[in-house]
Formats: sequence, structure tokens, C-alpha cells
Amino acid sequence: MKRQLKLSDEHALIQQAQRNPARFTRLYRAYVERVYGYVAYRLKNAQEAEDLTATIFMQAFRRLPQYDPTRGSFSAWLFGIAHHALLDHWRRNSHQNAALVEDGEGWAVDTSLEQSAIRSEQAAFVRRMIAMLPARRREVVVLKFFGGLRNKEIAAVLGLDERTVASQLSRALDDLRKLLAVEEERRDTAS
Repeated sequence: MKRQLKLSDEHALIQQAQRNPARFTRLYRAYVERVYGYVAYRLKNAQEAEDLTATIFMQAFRRLPQYDPTRGSFSAWLFGIAHHALLDHWRRNSHQNAALVEDGEGWAVDTSLEQSAIRSEQAAFVRRMIAMLPARRREVVVLKFFGGLRNKEIAAVLGLDERTVASQLSRALDDLRKLLAVEEERRDTAS
């Protein structure tokens, strides 16, 4: 994951991009991996995630003149677009919603088949554990760890109070610890 822009650099880039659309490229490069990570977690395949990520950045590019930094961070604004784009995608493709998360195949960079299989299995396991969380907690976890957002930004994306986000995140992590303990116990019993 790329380092985040300094706030002052980000504000300068946004102002430049609002005046000169060619400057949007730097904002795109700074955020594309984070947005793709968030979208790819939520969708069932990499191609759909790439397409939707491109759509999100096109929407952000078109809406950039309306971005107002006094109403929240650029990250929260951008991930708000991503969140709504995902909701729209699922509405349009509701007949395919049986499996909303990707199973991890094709994500491994390692050329070793064994390492690929292990990574794929681990990714699928993490996704199954996260999928067991209640919807709001699941969304907070995905935005935090796959989108790289701060609690304040997550609050802005989801329309929640920052304390609610912190509480939901804390409870989600507790839930995940319990689910992991149950899974480990189940595996130990099966051995």
C-alpha cells in the first residue's frame, strides 16, 4: 500500500486538479490501490473490481469541482463515492449477489503454486470470518483495513458518529477474535 499524501500536499493537489484536470493523475495514483483494495474485497472478481474502480475515479474526476474540504477529508469523499458505487453495482446486479466477496484466487503475486494456494486459502479464510460479522461492523472493518481510512473518514462515508465507528470497530475485532478462537478449537478437535 502506498504512503498517504500529507494533508497539505493533498489540499494543494486538489486545488490544482480543480483548476487543471490533468493534475488529477497524482490524486488517482495516491488513492487507486486503496480504493481498489476496498472494492476488490467487496466484489467477487478482480475484473469487476477493476472496472468499478475505474468508474469510481471517473465519477470523482467529474465531481471534483464540487468537492468542499470544509465538509470532510478527500479520502472520506472519495470512499463515499466508492461506497455508493458498490451499492449501485449490487442493485444493478442483484441476481448475482449470492457471493459478494472474492475468494482470493488470482491475487497472489508469488509464482510458487504452493505459496499461491496458501495465500488464496488464507485470504478466503479471512473473508469468511469478516463475512460472519454484522453488516455495519463488516463495512467498518473493510473501510478501515482494506480502504485504509481513519475512523473520522469512515464516519463520514457511512453517516455515523466517530465514536460509533470506534465502538463498531472494537466490537468487530472482538467478534473476529471469538470467531477465530472457535475456528481454532474446531480445527484442534478435528485433528
